[in-house]
Amino acid sequence: MKRGVTAGAVCASALLLTLAYLLNLGSGYAPTNGDEMVYLHIARLTRESGHWLPLQSELANMRNTKPPLLFWQAMATGGWAWSLWLLRLPYVLETLLTAALVGQLALQASPRLGDFSDARKWQEVAMTALLAATLYLGFFTTYRYGRPVLSSSIESLFLFAACALVITKMPLWGAYPARLAVLLGLLTIPALLAKSFVLALPVALWFFLVLWSASTPDNKTIGQKLWRCTWPSALAMGLGLAGFALWFFVDPNPAAVWHEFVIGENFSSKFDSAWSDGLATFWFSPFANAGLLSPLLVGLLLAAWRNWRDKTMATPLGVRLLWLWLLVWMLVFTLPSQRSGRYILPAMPALAVLLALYAPAIARVWWMLTLALIALATAALAWTAYSLGSILAVDFGYSPFYFVALALVFLMCVIGLLRAKFRVALAAASSVAWLALLGALAAPLDQGAGQFDTQATQAVAEQKVWLPQNFNAQFERFQFALPHHRALPYAASQAPTPSALLQTAPYAVIALPLDAPMPADDARVRILASRLVFRSRQNAGEITWKNLSSAHALARLLVQREVLIDLKKQVL
Repeated sequence: MKRGVTAGAVCASALLLTLAYLLNLGSGYAPTNGDEMVYLHIARLTRESGHWLPLQSELANMRNTKPPLLFWQAMATGGWAWSLWLLRLPYVLETLLTAALVGQLALQASPRLGDFSDARKWQEVAMTALLAATLYLGFFTTYRYGRPVLSSSIESLFLFAACALVITKMPLWGAYPARLAVLLGLLTIPALLAKSFVLALPVALWFFLVLWSASTPDNKTIGQKLWRCTWPSALAMGLGLAGFALWFFVDPNPAAVWHEFVIGENFSSKFDSAWSDGLATFWFSPFANAGLLSPLLVGLLLAAWRNWRDKTMATPLGVRLLWLWLLVWMLVFTLPSQRSGRYILPAMPALAVLLALYAPAIARVWWMLTLALIALATAALAWTAYSLGSILAVDFGYSPFYFVALALVFLMCVIGLLRAKFRVALAAASSVAWLALLGALAAPLDQGAGQFDTQATQAVAEQKVWLPQNFNAQFERFQFALPHHRALPYAASQAPTPSALLQTAPYAVIALPLDAPMPADDARVRILASRLVFRSRQNAGEITWKNLSSAHALARLLVQREVLIDLKKQVL
């Protein structure tokens, strides 16, 4: 294969990966985390205040819940239009840049890197880089946390950039650690200003261990060696923390930042085990983060162990440092009593690089298990789409192209299972395609039956509206369904009667099960509009085989109706 053809294939693949991540980006039901609406609420109110700082919020104890860079990105793009697609755009672009960085580091760390005059060698290295980027985008947590308005995309990009910088420049700059320390510290600043100053600790510890492992035997004492590794790490950490500390200098209320974020968000919560993963669950989190690609992680660990046991080949320095990066993140966030798989998201790009580099050594059974798992998940998506489309109204239905796309992904899995030549590439590609189709599952509800009509949205503009929510700031989602309203949230689990709601506000939205009767259109209450929405936070008792295997029951499990009501005007 000619080098130009390979480059063209890489560019075409990169374009398809980008389109997969942009598909249905503006959906109100895109895979995300409940905190996104909290952050959007803070960003919107801060933008409406006309100032970048201090951060604004109407939520109790939720104002300085994250550093300002997270919100500033949304505020900047929200100036064009307050739409989910634009608000999320910078975050998904950061994720795509991280994927490009993953591919670049895989290319640099590939043992086949060398004389590109050999067309076959160029093809192998380029495909390794593409595989690494695709695997990273195929991780479930990359899709879930790397597209919405969350801090994960920012921290993953800049922290992994710091990791990649050290790995690529260590052979050249190892004798000048100050250079690495300064650049490392500068690169950590955006991550700290988007998530937390705590992230400086694993980066500095990793850099210390890198310098220690790279030091050559000499006549230095242990104390001298410790100092030679400690001061660059301390310099990098100090620069990062100094950049984070700028928040205190530019915020008009630094005392609130200290009490609400430093103390409230980091120390009081990090050592509270009530909402924490157990140790076993936390150490299993890389597998959970990988989603449908989790079988490959088992194959990776076995391949690395065989390589270490048999010493069939020397492990390159870059590969050892990637393993060290992953291990440090796992160890550091094992220590607090509050643990979560989200804390190690900056380590997932390194895992994607390792998967690509070890791909030839990963036994075929793990690739086949991965393809079988994706095929099973694709069948589940098809059943879900069929159930929703056949039970609900005609205008809710899915496009035939959606089912064609599902069939193509399933076919990719079958071909991968049967043909070893395409197995690795199809496993990676089908994982990204499946995630894109998971996001597109909500497409019918983002239009038509899933929207309030124009007359209803105009009626509630600038009016008080009671809105149901089952998590912090979930009323914020109505900013996109009923623009310019004045929100009055209430707990959906303790919903008052429609008449009771309308005693204190002219409008209210009530949530009803799919097959429940509409509220009585009596002398006082009038139904303005209704729409179908996806339910969230189902009870554990609802997830049964009986509900999953019945099309009607599955529709009721996943979808509910929201009804906009007001007081009927009396005719005198």
